[in-house]
Amino acid sequence: MTSDYAIIGGGIVGLSTAWGLLKCCLRVTILDGGDGAFRASRGNFGLVWVQSKGMSEPRYAQWSQVSAAAWSGFAAELANATGRDVGLEQRGGYDLHFSEETLAATVVKYEVLKDQSVGNYPYEVLGHNALRREEPEIDPKVVGAILHHQDGHANPLKLLRALADDVRRLGGVILNGKDVTDVTKSDLFHITCADGTEVRARKTILSAGLGAMTLGPKLGFQAPIGRSADR
Repeated sequence: MTSDYAIIGGGIVGLSTAWGLLKCCLRVTILDGGDGAFRASRGNFGLVWVQSKGMSEPRYAQWSQVSAAAWSGFAAELANATGRDVGLEQRGGYDLHFSEETLAATVVKYEVLKDQSVGNYPYEVLGHNALRREEPEIDPKVVGAILHHQDGHANPLKLLRALADDVRRLGGVILNGKDVTDVTKSDLFHITCADGTEVRARKTILSAGLGAMTLGPKLGFQAPIGRSADR
């Protein structure tokens, strides 16, 4: 089969990319690995997070806020199209601190961000007693927290299911259980899988997480990543 885009990796990043490309009326094929592959999309907290991002880069902080604000519309669109609730909640999130010094230092950085045209940055500082009223089981060693009201989370597994359903609805092809072994390029990208499956595409996007270590060099770049236990 020949597609406009082939995406190697069917996690949240790969499926989200496919979703956007399909909305541009492009043909997309996603090659997803087997159940034995390391899958960050199935083993994370699903945070939709603003605070602490872009501490030294205001534009990134602004981008994080715009992204978080877009989540409600995105979740609603997926729910309307697929009937699946992705479990989005944006009721704020805590940044816990174990010393008054780190708490105060973080507040200073947040105030600098506000002064650097980030604009609204809705947070409040909770001392230990105020935090305990909200979270009675908090560890006594926690001296306080920053509650940022733009933070939240989605359910990664529900999000994956909704994205996969909508990608298929939009005409995308998802090939599961595909271990990509080689990628070559002539007039088209030629992707080969261990089971003999072959996909051709005008462009290829590598979104394979740890798989980028081996597939990156086949696409002409190094991807020095690894599991935290390997570092």
